[in-house]
Amino acid sequence: MDDAMLLPCGHSFGYGGIHRILQTNTCISCGVQISGECLTPNLALQEVVKAFRHEQKNRKALSRKKQRERFIQDHNAITYPSIRAPRLRTLRELELPFKVGDNVMIKGNKRTPNRFVNREATITAQCLNGWFMLRTQDNGEVVKLQHRSFMKLE
Repeated sequence: MDDAMLLPCGHSFGYGGIHRILQTNTCISCGVQISGECLTPNLALQEVVKAFRHEQKNRKALSRKKQRERFIQDHNAITYPSIRAPRLRTLRELELPFKVGDNVMIKGNKRTPNRFVNREATITAQCLNGWFMLRTQDNGEVVKLQHRSFMKLE
């Protein structure tokens, strides 16, 4: 698409599409009759394609750099196990002290509706990133809360 051309009907094509259009004298997208002299370069699309290719090239270079860094880290971890940097744990990997079926007391945080604060609930489901679905024990309302907004009852 470095050679994008704009047709009078508004469609743009690269060399392959323009070659077909010039053979048939019709737009392959909408069927409008086209003459060869009404083609104009689509400079905006050419710039977008150029920027996209430049970005892709930068991403590939960055990806290769990251792969090289990972290789070096892995090599160092095998060769020098005591030097390996500790791996940071993500929230998904954290061991949370809650499981489905536990009874909890809702403490609340800034986003917790006041009607749920200081109520007992049962965990009905665990969602991603430390979120849990709770069902209140007194009237069965369901609420989704973060693990920091409730505490386990003994």
